[in-house]
Amino acid sequence: MTKRDRTFVQVQIDPEKKSKFAEKLEKEGKKITDIVNEWIDDYINGAEKVDVVELKGDVVELRQRLAVLEQSLATKEGELQGESAA
Repeated sequence: MTKRDRTFVQVQIDPEKKSKFAEKLEKEGKKITDIVNEWIDDYINGAEKVDVVELKGDVVELRQRLAVLEQSLATKEGELQGESAA
C-alpha cells in the first residue's frame, strides 16, 4: 500500500493520556499508527475481547476453590493414614 492509498483518522483524547500512551509506545519501540491499525484489524475481524476484571474474578474464585479442595484432600489423607496405623 502506498502513502496515497491511506487516509487519516482523528480522535480527541486527554493530553495526559496521550502523553502516557506515547511514552509507553516509545519504551516498546512501537508507533501509534501500527497499534491503532492492529486495534482496527482486531475490531473488524471480531477478535474476542478479554474482560480483565472478569478474568481476575475467575482466578480469585478458582484459587478459593482449589484451597478448599486441597484442605479436603489433606483431611482425607490424614484419615487414611490414621486408618492404616490402626
